[in-house]
Amino acid sequence: MDIIQICLDLYIFFFGLFAGMAACLWIEKIRRGRGASLRTACTGCGRKQTLPELIPIAGFILMGGRCKKCGAPVSLRTPFIEIL
Repeated sequence: MDIIQICLDLYIFFFGLFAGMAACLWIEKIRRGRGASLRTACTGCGRKQTLPELIPIAGFILMGGRCKKCGAPVSLRTPFIEIL
């Protein structure tokens, strides 16, 4: 494999992660009647997520699957959809 192919594969992988995150958040917000904004917040306390917490899969791992402020669990559906 040459370097261009590796870079293209990584680009497609990360684009897929972010597209999965955006789709999951958008669907969840519309389902709850909150509009189509991609800015995420805890469903328990309303705390807005910081930039590192918004990184697909890594953000879930960094937070330990819970909100940093109130400890409310984050749905496993979000990282699962991001992986798909």
